[in-house]
This record gives sequence, structure tokens and C-alpha cells, in this order.
Amino acid sequence: MQKSVRISISRAEQVRALCLQTARQAAEEAAMLGLCAEGQLQAALSAIETLDLELPDTE
Repeated sequence: MQKSVRISISRAEQVRALCLQTARQAAEEAAMLGLCAEGQLQAALSAIETLDLELPDTE
């Protein structure tokens, strides 16, 4: 596998992990506030939409 492809995959994996972590945290916080399942999902999606995707360069 070429180096640029490995870096792209690594970057994509970092973004995916960040999105999942952010969504889980937002849903958990929404649940603690008493929001229903739909509200928790909306909070998770909103958190992903507003996520800052600036990642440190790995090159």
C-alpha cells in the first residue's frame, strides 16, 4: 500500500473515531438531561455537525 493511501486511511480512521466519541458523549449528556431517544439522537447528530475536524498532521 502506498504511503499516501495509508495516511488517508489513518486520517479517515481518526475522523471516524472522533465522530463516534463526540456522538456518544452528546447522546449520554442528552440522556442525563432527560431527553427521549429521538432527542438524544438529534443531540448526537448536531454534535457531529458542529465538530471541528482539524487534526494534527501525521506526515
